[in-house]
Amino acid sequence: MITELEGKEHMDVGEPLSAVFRQMDFGYVTEVVGRALEFRGEASESARNSLSSSIGRSVRLDGFKDASKALPQQIREPIMWEILERGDDRLAGAVLRTWAESHAALHDLAVVRLGALDMPAEYPDFKESRFRSEWPREEWLSESEAFTDDHDDLEFDDVALMLCYVSGRIPEPSYDLEGDPEMESPLFSKWLDELNQLPLEAPEWTDIPKFVAALLKMDADNVVSRHRAMVEDLERKVAEVTEGFEAELRYLGLEIGSWTENAVERVTAVPGALDLIEELNGRLEEYRPVRPQGATRSEEAARSDARRECEEAILGVAARWGLLMEEHELIDDEKDETGSDADEPHGEAGTGGDGRIEDDRHSPGERMAEPDAAGLADERDSLRAELEQSRRDHDSLEAEASQLRKENAGLRSDKTLLDRESSDLKNELTRAREESESWRRAYVFVRRNEADAAGGDPVPLSSVSDALALAEKTFPDKLLLALNSKSDRNTPFRKPDEVFDVLAWLSTEYHRLRTEPGASPDFNRLVKEACPGWSYSPGQAEIAKEQFADWYATTVNGKTYDLYPHIGKGASFDPQNTIRIAFAWADDLRKVIVGYVGLHQRNRRS
Repeated sequence: MITELEGKEHMDVGEPLSAVFRQMDFGYVTEVVGRALEFRGEASESARNSLSSSIGRSVRLDGFKDASKALPQQIREPIMWEILERGDDRLAGAVLRTWAESHAALHDLAVVRLGALDMPAEYPDFKESRFRSEWPREEWLSESEAFTDDHDDLEFDDVALMLCYVSGRIPEPSYDLEGDPEMESPLFSKWLDELNQLPLEAPEWTDIPKFVAALLKMDADNVVSRHRAMVEDLERKVAEVTEGFEAELRYLGLEIGSWTENAVERVTAVPGALDLIEELNGRLEEYRPVRPQGATRSEEAARSDARRECEEAILGVAARWGLLMEEHELIDDEKDETGSDADEPHGEAGTGGDGRIEDDRHSPGERMAEPDAAGLADERDSLRAELEQSRRDHDSLEAEASQLRKENAGLRSDKTLLDRESSDLKNELTRAREESESWRRAYVFVRRNEADAAGGDPVPLSSVSDALALAEKTFPDKLLLALNSKSDRNTPFRKPDEVFDVLAWLSTEYHRLRTEPGASPDFNRLVKEACPGWSYSPGQAEIAKEQFADWYATTVNGKTYDLYPHIGKGASFDPQNTIRIAFAWADDLRKVIVGYVGLHQRNRRS
């Protein structure tokens, strides 16, 4: 799926969502976009609305006011263009989200898999349309391959992309600095050679973005010309086949004279129609020599099989032509709904019931009757009545508009008040967080009252066991130590002061947020801000919890508490640099229960 990128500078953290599509093989991009479009009707309301609104905002399709109403096969390529060439990150995010929902089972497996790696399911930042960070490519490839090997029914490409989606990380790009992009055009190849020979300080480099933009604009301007050329080519080829194989077409009952018109009416059908008429021409050339009856019985027996195959192939082309027209039929229907006059009679002529054209215009020899005075007076009175009615309608609409303006002003006022209230709430939340953090810092600073009287730094804690004991003593009403049998209270982690800092965070900020009604915080972000280098994970792999239950639970007063959330630092198996603290929120005790301290909790990999 992910391909080598040539000559692209290293991506920064927070790469836009469209970037992952540009790392995919083009065929897989087609598959992802197509699957998202097919699944749109079954997606959640939020994902469905996001995809439809993004398509309607970005994609333009002839015959549609809103391109999201088109069939999947009609808008798949325009969507790919917007994502790959224009870098529409909002559209890319909507496609990616809907695609992920179509793989619900794979999504759940990916969450579990990443949880076993102590990697939280953060997902991309859809509000900013960006990934949250990068994933080392070799690590990402290795995990994707291992994941695929464990599940025979999964495809590597789907697994690799789902891991990016769930983790919110994009793989670092790989580079092929020695390779050169292949160009079929000698002219473009010459340009590239000349550019490569320019010195780094050449002023031309500053115009590269403008040059690319000019090329894209030129390409867009030539779309109409290219389409016109394709139409002319189609007209010529249909005429050649009609004239060249008149007898064969008549024998098979095929009338292709209207094929050109049918295809041209459906703008997007022309490329496919060109391919089909080329194929039809080839099939007819194969059919012509086998159509006459063979001179002998044995020759006829052999020829009849070839004749039958040719006839089936020719009729198959005709059937596919019909399907092609049906696929693009909606475009014509939409044009009619949006104002096309295709069904309206031109001029004043109509069609009679027997198929003859009826014309109600007067012939040159006829004379129109002179209108009488009474008729003119009646017409004048009718026009005056219509004018009065129009004035009344205008006054009524003006009154409605005035009322709407008043209501709109009221809504703007309400919005201003709501914005102020929202701002006040945000400020209050910020103050609460700052207060909680200040308490934590205060606890950390005076934790053992061992600071030098002249203002020196406090003496460092000597072990993790000391940090646990001090935290239990400092926060007796908010923190409870109940280490299970798998814990290692004397684990040799070399920074026990940081262990106390984390326990202080659990006892202050985490405790406050767990007791705050309606709170839905990002604990991972908060702990990283308060305790740099540490991270939070909300859960564990289901398989690990089932196989190693005694690692993921502790007991207090006869009641068992699950130790699924955990905070940790380090990713190795060196106990001096890696530690995990698993805990539970006891709603009945209104306390944080720390039930496990040590290296990684047991799982299948360990």
